[in-house]
Amino acid sequence: MKWVFLSVFVIAVLMSGVANMTLPRDDKLGVPTLVWVTDDNPARQEQMQLFRQWHREHYGEEVDIRIDPSNYDRGKIVVQSLSGAGPDVFDYYGASQLERYVASGILLDVTEVARDKGFSKEVVWEGIWPNFVSEGRQYGFPDNVNVELILYHKDMFDRAGVPYPDGDWTWEEFIEVARKLAGASPDARRQYALLRVEPSMMMRQNGARMFSPEGTRCTWNSPEAVEALEFYHNLRAKHHVMPTAAELESHATAGGWGVGQINIFATKRFAMTQAGRWWFVGFERDARQMIAHGKKPPFDLGVVEPPHFGRHYYTGGARCTGISRTSRNRKYALRFLEYLASKPFNRQINRTYDAIAPVVEHCTGPTGIADGPEPIEGLEAADSKVWADAMAEVKPEEISPFIPPYRVEKLWREHKELLDADAATAEEVLEEFAQLVDDEIRRNVERDPDLKQRYKKAMRKEERQTVGLLAQSVGGR
Repeated sequence: MKWVFLSVFVIAVLMSGVANMTLPRDDKLGVPTLVWVTDDNPARQEQMQLFRQWHREHYGEEVDIRIDPSNYDRGKIVVQSLSGAGPDVFDYYGASQLERYVASGILLDVTEVARDKGFSKEVVWEGIWPNFVSEGRQYGFPDNVNVELILYHKDMFDRAGVPYPDGDWTWEEFIEVARKLAGASPDARRQYALLRVEPSMMMRQNGARMFSPEGTRCTWNSPEAVEALEFYHNLRAKHHVMPTAAELESHATAGGWGVGQINIFATKRFAMTQAGRWWFVGFERDARQMIAHGKKPPFDLGVVEPPHFGRHYYTGGARCTGISRTSRNRKYALRFLEYLASKPFNRQINRTYDAIAPVVEHCTGPTGIADGPEPIEGLEAADSKVWADAMAEVKPEEISPFIPPYRVEKLWREHKELLDADAATAEEVLEEFAQLVDDEIRRNVERDPDLKQRYKKAMRKEERQTVGLLAQSVGGR
């Protein structure tokens, strides 16, 4: 065993040395330089320049910042941070990644400073809080937030003689519309009404919950969940308005998941898709290229709320930035989070279609998304008021304290793939998923005495709630 620990120590030291050699160096002598592990999105250059300017105006001193996209990996960030050679700030996505970084002990708790400096959770859309808040403590701040709505090609609706959706429609009404849009296109190639939709959103629309009230067990196998998941499956199997996994594969393009989906939708073989505002980055790029060649912009897009089963439910997410506890520039890193809550940064997010600004006050205007770019013809939907209206209704992600979110996410992704491949029915998928989640909850509770006590307390609370509901039911008769 001692050789195992020695080997781990040696590897950590070596990785620390590599990290020190690969970290960006400071060319401005005497000027503090933050290292930001993020992607190499071209928008980052403008965001960094805005930070330098904002810091000079607010604090009267120079600061520099550089991105490090080469170490954009959770394992690298954890090892480097623990060895003292990590970045100052780094991006993470959603509650699942937040939980793993918090468990590793490398994320700085910024709760009190955030409250004092005006970047506490209260300034952000409430449905996004679980993405950067854990157990009531704040670990970072969102760079942007996202809600997925339905984008549609107006010209495909026009060609089929179908009115544009008005924003308050049921899934049954959607089917009637979709049948008129699916089938053969003018060039005799197959077209579909819908490219993609998230089934978990549909299940929650139908009243399903993933966990019991205190998170002690998985309830994803409820009749409401099964009904909605079967409806999702029938969009392919029965109604043929959405492509099967094999059919979608034939449309696949190079460039990764996000870019590939955008390119597929841009072919106009699909009249509608569930998508975020950030898709307009690609649409604007293609439109500008066409205009530069003297051609008409290729898109005329509309945006509308997703269909529902009688109740609206919106799914949302966020890209967040946290601070490494070992940062040697903690003061400036905290100021960077303060900058993420500033008006200049938030308006830049809106202007570049980088999803939606995280701070409610700086996001919305009288007619929709505030400070959006002057839209190219056909892309006016990017600044529609519907984005902000839906963002305000996003529900917080369901989380159980007895199983890590990333494990739930992984299990759900695997089981959804079984349904998409017709390898199991909706009921079979949900029964097995719920059983595996419950089994893992039990194992986690048995391994951790503190968690076990918390679990027992949660069970007693749920039992009291059940008794109370039964008493109300009897009394109401």
